[in-house]
Amino acid sequence: MNKILVVGSSNTDMVIQASRFPLPGETVMGADFLMNPWWKRCPSSYSCKAIGGDVMFVGRIGNDIFGQQSITLMKEAGIDKELI
Repeated sequence: MNKILVVGSSNTDMVIQASRFPLPGETVMGADFLMNPWWKRCPSSYSCKAIGGDVMFVGRIGNDIFGQQSITLMKEAGIDKELI
């Protein structure tokens, strides 16, 4: 199995859906709120794992609910997170 090292960062996108973009200085009410956990190198990590790579992710993750969610997702995907 090929060993692959992916260096990246962890983020959670917080997205609010609105009916349109606001004009400068205007506030538009949002409708739906979504939180999407993602890592800057996540697609690379998952793709490498999917083709049979032995993937290790290196980066910094906060000690909060978002960081813990990223750790859980990496664990479920079988991505080595020892160097986080």
